[in-house]
Amino acid sequence: MDACASATKAALEAALKADKKAAAALVVDSKGLQRIKCAEPWAFAHFTNDIDGGSVLFAHRNGKWILQRGGTGGMCESVPAAIAKQICV
Repeated sequence: MDACASATKAALEAALKADKKAAAALVVDSKGLQRIKCAEPWAFAHFTNDIDGGSVLFAHRNGKWILQRGGTGGMCESVPAAIAKQICV
């Protein structure tokens, strides 16, 4: 299965909510995750809120999306440079 085909807004928002600590720390407004970009096995999305918003990075492992980090900076340090250029913008 193409991991990027499963990088839907609903799937990534579910992965974010599954990480209770991150879900509590990241304030995502009612627009939810936006501008989703994917390059296997990574997906990157932006979010907005009343302050300044931020972004989230996911990795596809064992058939599911798992939140790797979320916030406002240093999001793609663990992503290979060639992939980061495609998705981390």
